[in-house]
Amino acid sequence: ALNFTAAVFNLERSGIKNSDPANPARQINVGTQRTNGLELTLAGKLPGRWDVSAGYAYLDGRMVKSVATVSSLQLPIGAPMAVQGKVAPLTPRHSAFLWLMKDLGHGFSAGGGLNYMAARFASLTNLVTLPSYVTADLAGSYKTERYELALNLKNIANKKHYISAHGTVDNLILPGPPRELQVTLRAKF
Repeated sequence: ALNFTAAVFNLERSGIKNSDPANPARQINVGTQRTNGLELTLAGKLPGRWDVSAGYAYLDGRMVKSVATVSSLQLPIGAPMAVQGKVAPLTPRHSAFLWLMKDLGHGFSAGGGLNYMAARFASLTNLVTLPSYVTADLAGSYKTERYELALNLKNIANKKHYISAHGTVDNLILPGPPRELQVTLRAKF
């Protein structure tokens, strides 16, 4: 009743674009990025009418070929830095999730899960770090043959976190959503 998968990979992307330090409105080719990684997933049913879904990913992403330079507001003006050897932006070394749902019978189910994201750099300068975070979610649902009502409480601890950044500059950072309640009603016709 459980399915386990594992993947080991080596991805290489060329033609990676970034803002031109001399003209931020212009994009330039900054080189080739290589990401070595491992991904593990588990999904299925556990004894006691539990559904489980879990995953872990390890990523080592670096700029392996580049003659480009980038600059940052964190550096003195006109102080470009080499891109080659830098960690790829927005690439966490580790990330993981765990989700459990219990079938309570008579159409009801309840559960919850955790999401983990390791620290990652906001841009190729590797000067600004988005901190790691863990968020927790809860869910409940009721299903009939024709209807499904689902309640999801996300980020139950109201954890302040940053989910992303622009990727080419250090100062365009996107915060994660605060605690939120989602109510969904589905009907089959």
